[in-house]
Amino acid sequence: MKLFKITILIFLNASSYAQVKHQDSTLIIPFDKNKITNPYSLDTFSDTTNYKKYIWNDKRNLGEILNEKSGYYLIDFGMGSKNLIFHNSNIDKYLGYFKDGIQINDPQFGGFDIENISVNEIDKIEEVPNTISFLYGLNVSGKSVNIITKDFFQPKTFSQFRYSQDRTNSLNADINFTIPFSEKFNFSFGLNSHSTDGRYINSDFTTWRGRIRFNYFPSTKINFRFNFNYAQFQRGLNEGLINSTNDSLADPILAKVVNPDSYEKLTDFLTDLSMNARILYNDKSITKFRLYVLNSVRLYRDEENRPTPNGIYISDDFRTILYGIDLKQNIYIQISNNLTTNILLGYNGYFNYFNNSSSGIINYYNHSSFDNHSFLAKVEFLANRFFISTAARYNKLDNDYFNYGGDLKYIILEKDNLKAGIKGGVSKTAGKTNSFIPSKFDNRYFDIGAFIIFNNLNINCVFFNNQSKLNQDHTSQGINISADFEDKYFSGYISVDKFNELFFPNYNLKTDFSYHDFFFKNKLNLRLGVNIKYANNFQPINYNQIYYSLGEQLGETRNNLNIDFYIGARIGSANINFTIANVLNSFNYNAYLYPMIDRSGVLQSISRFTIVWDFLN
Repeated sequence: MKLFKITILIFLNASSYAQVKHQDSTLIIPFDKNKITNPYSLDTFSDTTNYKKYIWNDKRNLGEILNEKSGYYLIDFGMGSKNLIFHNSNIDKYLGYFKDGIQINDPQFGGFDIENISVNEIDKIEEVPNTISFLYGLNVSGKSVNIITKDFFQPKTFSQFRYSQDRTNSLNADINFTIPFSEKFNFSFGLNSHSTDGRYINSDFTTWRGRIRFNYFPSTKINFRFNFNYAQFQRGLNEGLINSTNDSLADPILAKVVNPDSYEKLTDFLTDLSMNARILYNDKSITKFRLYVLNSVRLYRDEENRPTPNGIYISDDFRTILYGIDLKQNIYIQISNNLTTNILLGYNGYFNYFNNSSSGIINYYNHSSFDNHSFLAKVEFLANRFFISTAARYNKLDNDYFNYGGDLKYIILEKDNLKAGIKGGVSKTAGKTNSFIPSKFDNRYFDIGAFIIFNNLNINCVFFNNQSKLNQDHTSQGINISADFEDKYFSGYISVDKFNELFFPNYNLKTDFSYHDFFFKNKLNLRLGVNIKYANNFQPINYNQIYYSLGEQLGETRNNLNIDFYIGARIGSANINFTIANVLNSFNYNAYLYPMIDRSGVLQSISRFTIVWDFLN
């Protein structure tokens, strides 16, 4: 009966919209006319990439998507593992990860689990410059990445299905579904399941993710949104393969793992209620208010089921709860025809509790809590070809610490289809970054570069320098060079990163070239491409070294070369992709003896198939 009433309600709403008439027949009022645009982006001048750019080459998770971009370097512990994303000499705990503007890093330890994000919920990826990222999150001294999720608001019911199949019995399915009840209110939900047996012993992975959203747009002046996100997964922790003098590592039957028994179970919740309003000064001045809760539970087990135990039994439960408050107000002022300014003022409140019911390991912070109050401000000026922004953030923890920095951009030449300019920025973090670090942290970062845009060709070159002091001085620098183009039949991307940091390769090359065209009276959009990655002169590391043993390395210095071919097709409302991965059958790894891509041989080289299907009902 309830389902019948809902069906009648949707039908009546659809009928009422169909009867709307206007004196001017060419006038079209959008269905989402009350929606305040881009309310969950962080920074006005961030680089934002639509996920559709990557739908053709079949990326399986957020780590693989970011690893296509200049400056990023993915440490791969295997499919479904807690793979780490580094950027320009900053390891993952110094980067900021956001979901629709909410920081989803662990605020105490900085860690981020990419398996909390399903690929099919990503609409855009916003990258905030390193020199401004500190403004939006706690303990962020590197780049910030904001995942802006899909938020369909249209007059028809919409659903989207994604299915992916890979080797080692890897199956991944995701559904998005949206119901519009009126032009002011809609409901959407998503469900995702991913499981894999893993190629080696104790490398299995299983996850369920769910998401619910209510949008309520009573007027163009005020919008409300409620979200609930849930993720539960279990992964085997085999700690990598045992090195061997022969090639037994290619065979999962012959290869031996360090730990055949340990595993973890994680449950994460994210709930938030937000309000966006135009109540001050003008329509471009938006008040943003948000309440949210992050709740994470981790169960770690080792030797629970081992038939021949070695006496090291671990059974630990960890729980983190964070209550957050965000309040931001920007004031947009048009000073003259050629000069505008945007002032941002804000407050972040973090109230965190951490508990570890430790039974087998030493932990100095079994029970702890901390509160943090942050006040932030930013001023932007935009005048013709010149843009500058300055920002500062004050954080009140056990001890105070400060962030401040700025960015500038100047277009030197702008003529016809040619645009060229320079850009750069600087930032500084000083003080105590969190309550678990007893000594002061001092970080200074700057970058400077140039850009050229000519027709469909974009070229960027950036030099960066990162100086930090935590118990000892450390300096690293590097260069990011990238170029991309797209015309009627060909598109391509190439980047070269030069690093001199401990956990990075000396040179990191990434390329992606494809041919695309329409066939069968434009009913088939076909794309053929090749993706190549080469990392030079690095030493593989393990997870513990990154966080606890910075001066120690394992493994010989090595190079990695990987080549993938892919075929993508758009037929009607469906995208279909085949990927032929690791055609050289190489044993590539950048985390100590964790193979990045399965070795298979020619007969098993078609590694995965993906279909993304849109349904408009």
